[in-house]
Amino acid sequence: MASLNSGGGGSGSGRSIFPKGPSFTLENFSNKDFIVRDFIEDLSDSAVPVNRRSGPGQQAFDPKPLIRTFETQLATLSEELGEKETDLLTSVRRAEIQHDQTLDTLGRKLDQSIDSFETLDVALNQPNNTNGNDRNGRSEGGGLIAVQIGERLDALDKQRRRAQDANFLIQCWLEVSEAGQLTSLEDMIRRQGTGENKVRCAIIARQLMRMSQRLDPSSWAQTNGSKKVNGVTNGITGYKGHNTRELIEKFSETLEKDLLKQFDESYRRQNFDDMLECSKVLHDFNGGSSVVALFVNQHQFFIDRSQLITEEVTTDNETWERLADPDSEPPGVEPSLQSLIDEIRVVMQDESFIIKRAFPYYEVVLTKFIQRIFQQSIQQRLEMVLEKADTISSLAFLRSLHASRSYINNLIEDLKAHGLTEHPEACSAQTALSLDQQLDELFVPYLVGNSYIDRERKSLEELYSSLLFKFTIYHSRRKKAPTGFMASLAQQGTQLLATAKDAYIDRLDSSELTPTQKAMMLRVAGLRDQDNTAKNEIEVTDEDGILSIPNAKRMLKWLAEGVRRALELGSGSDTPKDVSALLNLLLTSMGQVYIETALDAAQDQALSQETVKAEPDMAYLPSLQPAITITNVMSRFIDTVLIKLATSNTTDSDLDGSRAGSGYLETLQTATCLSICTFLNRVALLASQAIDGQNIEVFSSELAISIRDLLFEHFKKFQVNATGGLMVTKDMSKYVSTLKDWPLPKDAEEGVEVLSEIGNLFIIGPEALRERSRNFQTGGPGKKLQKADFRAFILRRDDSGSVGIQKLANMAPDAKSSKVFSLEGKGLKLDTAADVEAHIKSLREMEDVEEVRLLGNTLGVEACKVLGEVLETKKTLQIANFADIFTGRLLNEIPQALSSLLTALLTLPKLHTINLNDNAFGLNTQAPLVAFLSSHVPLQHLILNNNGLGPHAGILIADSLTTLHGKKEEARKAGKEVPDLETVICGRNRLENGSMTAWAKVYSLHTGVKEVKMVQNGIRQEGISHLLTEGLRHAKGIKTLDLQDNTFTILGAKALAKVAPGWTDILELGIGDSLLSAKGGVIFAGALAKGGNKKLEILRLQYNDITTKGLQAISKAVKDALPALRKIELNGNKFSEEDQAIMELKEILEARKDKLAGDLVLEDDWGLDSLSDLESEDEDESEEEEEEEEAEELREKLLEEAEEAQDEPVAQREDKDVDELADELKKKAEI
Repeated sequence: MASLNSGGGGSGSGRSIFPKGPSFTLENFSNKDFIVRDFIEDLSDSAVPVNRRSGPGQQAFDPKPLIRTFETQLATLSEELGEKETDLLTSVRRAEIQHDQTLDTLGRKLDQSIDSFETLDVALNQPNNTNGNDRNGRSEGGGLIAVQIGERLDALDKQRRRAQDANFLIQCWLEVSEAGQLTSLEDMIRRQGTGENKVRCAIIARQLMRMSQRLDPSSWAQTNGSKKVNGVTNGITGYKGHNTRELIEKFSETLEKDLLKQFDESYRRQNFDDMLECSKVLHDFNGGSSVVALFVNQHQFFIDRSQLITEEVTTDNETWERLADPDSEPPGVEPSLQSLIDEIRVVMQDESFIIKRAFPYYEVVLTKFIQRIFQQSIQQRLEMVLEKADTISSLAFLRSLHASRSYINNLIEDLKAHGLTEHPEACSAQTALSLDQQLDELFVPYLVGNSYIDRERKSLEELYSSLLFKFTIYHSRRKKAPTGFMASLAQQGTQLLATAKDAYIDRLDSSELTPTQKAMMLRVAGLRDQDNTAKNEIEVTDEDGILSIPNAKRMLKWLAEGVRRALELGSGSDTPKDVSALLNLLLTSMGQVYIETALDAAQDQALSQETVKAEPDMAYLPSLQPAITITNVMSRFIDTVLIKLATSNTTDSDLDGSRAGSGYLETLQTATCLSICTFLNRVALLASQAIDGQNIEVFSSELAISIRDLLFEHFKKFQVNATGGLMVTKDMSKYVSTLKDWPLPKDAEEGVEVLSEIGNLFIIGPEALRERSRNFQTGGPGKKLQKADFRAFILRRDDSGSVGIQKLANMAPDAKSSKVFSLEGKGLKLDTAADVEAHIKSLREMEDVEEVRLLGNTLGVEACKVLGEVLETKKTLQIANFADIFTGRLLNEIPQALSSLLTALLTLPKLHTINLNDNAFGLNTQAPLVAFLSSHVPLQHLILNNNGLGPHAGILIADSLTTLHGKKEEARKAGKEVPDLETVICGRNRLENGSMTAWAKVYSLHTGVKEVKMVQNGIRQEGISHLLTEGLRHAKGIKTLDLQDNTFTILGAKALAKVAPGWTDILELGIGDSLLSAKGGVIFAGALAKGGNKKLEILRLQYNDITTKGLQAISKAVKDALPALRKIELNGNKFSEEDQAIMELKEILEARKDKLAGDLVLEDDWGLDSLSDLESEDEDESEEEEEEEEAEELREKLLEEAEEAQDEPVAQREDKDVDELADELKKKAEI
């Protein structure tokens, strides 16, 4: 407790007369330790003087008086404290009452505010003021006035902005039209050069251009070729003295150039954000074509590579020799091509990152970049590599092609996996499609049609001929057994040997053979270069005539390499056909030339022992062992590799034998048959465990008959050849044996046996079929094959169109099919008379044949001689299709073979159509054709496409047609009915300018021609101009004209524009890919607009540098002057796909389709083609200067080239040959 004496007393020197009493604070009494008794005691102690305190001998102190005094004062204090407490409680109650009153007031005010808000809200949402004041009664309907007000405010804001834009646009128009300036736009760019303002400037510039077109037509009056004089077009000053069109175009051009420059500088600084802004502006300005072209065309990769791409392929000679050596492993891709592809892989991955950051439409840019990479860099280097490889050998070319394809395909897969613009994810479907498309387009020229597999087959033939050369020489010299029955059977093998030997010698002497390839062939044959000078002096030993297993393995190894290339280079659909071709080659070279020749030799030795009276010499027996070994190896290779590949792509079932290759087949069932039989055996086992007795017989019988019926229907659906028939026979045998193992009743077994007859129907001849048909039922259920089934099966044979099979099937022969003889596409190699006789028996029997199709086979001299003798008797023949019949033939064979055929045709009075496509005639082999064309008066349709004529042979062909016209006129004068020459198709023949004078003369005479197609002939503008103006302008009734892929330029366009209005009956006109030029497009469109071609239905104008002006003129001509046009091709030109003229063309053609197409619509026959390859419009070039130069050089060039072609000494020699042959044909025709 606190001391009570803290205030009183001190030192003795400071004592006071009146000492101070104790002092107290509130803490003394409020302390929780306060006790009254202790307090009083302490106070008492302090109140008693020291000298008076109790002690020994003194009276005790009495505190009671003090206590009473203290209690009295304490009671007084308690009363005062109670009064104060009461006052405080009263004040608190008053404050609480006041607080409650305040809260109540504020609550009422808050409720009033809420009610006011809700009233306003309801009033806004309910225009009819229904139930607007009830807090809990809001209506769910209403017009949403607030939203409507907001929309109206937005609309007013847009109107205000449009008004401001219109005001600014008018201000700009006044500036450009009155002051000749665009100050406001230039200031906008200068002060606020943001992307948004640049886009706005571009939009305003386009709007100003349209205003100029409407308000200032005089500035647009110089569209059609006017010239500028002192900066003013034809003296026209335009609106109020200013040419607004030129001013606006100049501003737009400047804006675009500034943006492109800014983009280029940003690219060099790697400022991707700035590049993105520029590309967005240019995309809104002109579709972005210019910035894409800048990025792609000016890329450093193309600039650097443009200098290297012209470098020759400089691979060392050792590598090329390894490529040409069939026994060495291929060295892989050519180093310069490999380096280029490796660099492209890095560049593509790096640039795709930039493209994605710099372009909002990055996939389009990436596609363009990919196209440029492949079409410029890779394609050019690939062509150089393959051209170099082709000069080495055929095998070097094939190996280079395969290695290049594989390496470039790896590049494609790496780019797809990298993802390019989608990195690290896989690339988009569009990019993947573009990459695959570029890969396919790179190799299309080398893989199209049969070009690749023919080259592969030719290469293997040369290798096999070289390897077996000494073998064939030896056996061609060996002494033959005495003449007899067996000797006649071996005649075919002897002829085959002789042919192979002669072909090999001729090939070695051919000028087409490269030195490397010749050296390789001699090395494989084991010859020296001087050995082939005299083939009869080549030394051979007995060892050369013995079969060699290592040589057989080499042949199979070479073939395996070729099969691998065919699988990787060819398409899946072509694999069976390609492998079948290689299989036939193997069977011919190894099976017939090698194995059968050795067996024939052993047989001759055995036969020679029959008349010997001494002990027979059996030394020939050991030679049979290698023949057996090689045959087994070959058979295993065929079964393991070739047969599986040849049948791997069948669409429905391996039971379909139509795709099976011909050859040595082992008696095995197809995989499908074995699988089905395994399943049926499992079903039979499970059934036997479940049921027995009569139940199992009934169940098995029902199942077997159902399976038989299913197989019946299956084989009625597919075409089956003879080889496929063998496979079907084996399958059926397996099915029958499987079903007969079941517990079947007798009648069910007989019903199952019918299956065994189906396979035989596909392999036996017509005579045997006739015998079988006599026992067949004509209808109703039965155990035997019914007549209807028999007819259905034989109609699925490959030869179902022959007369014998048609008679058997009791068909009512179709007039057209029964008058057509066809060997089309069979891939036959017919050398001798015996070869061809097996295939023309039905032709000999046909008395009223009208069409003969021999295309897709290869015919030798003797075969053509026999065919000619047969054709000479077919006086009803009208059409002869001899396309692609000399593949693999030597140059000295073709003239004799062709002469035999055409000599026969010359005697046929009704023959009006001849098709000789895809035969390599050239200058050295054209003589029989020239003789025929100059003499065959009934000729109406001539089809000569891809014949390698060249300008000199082209002149001879044209001259023969000129001669033909004279003979047609002579016959008409003699009163005979003679048809006009109506069709001339002569494309892909390199006719060039030099032969155009002769061809123009042809068309000036044969004015009744209806169809002319001369595509891809290398004809330049001078030749085109002469052909049109001096020749085709006379063909007033022409219906189809196709001159695509030649060179027109403005000179040819003018000639076309001059001539075209006279073709009033023309239906189809093709001048695509002909460099018509921008102005040429305008000129030609103007000619169409004259209205002379109202029947025109199809117009091909793709890849002609036609610009927006030409497009607009074409659109107007289509609308006003070409009412029948339904299809137009415009891809690859120089305008935007969004152009207004394109939209108009689409609308016009769509409307015509709806009106004229009818119910069955072929979309490809109507509308516009795909516009996926459009280019940006280039700056104007001085075309007038080019016109003047072209016009001056026209006559000089044309005459010079024509004279060179006519004066060629080879052509003169050929003319003499032609005259002699024509005289001979004429004599024969008279006989």
